[in-house]
Amino acid sequence: AGWVGTVVLLALGVEHDAIVAHYLESNATAASQSAALLESGWMTEEVLELARPFMEVAPGYVEAQLAAVDDHWGGAGAMLRAGFG
Repeated sequence: AGWVGTVVLLALGVEHDAIVAHYLESNATAASQSAALLESGWMTEEVLELARPFMEVAPGYVEAQLAAVDDHWGGAGAMLRAGFG
């Protein structure tokens, strides 16, 4: 999950909705990390609530990234060619 995973899926030609769903899987990791931080006592619930927006992702994040790829390069193929030749 995450942006690197998104780029790999773009390179493989995976459909848009599947890419967004995969990106959102990052939230499962964030949830397990949050639970571990609470259980260890390293972070309180109050601090975790403040940190949560920085740990989680939303569909709009990857949608904006994909739109930027289209706007700047005209699509994933052109971006990948520019980056990897």
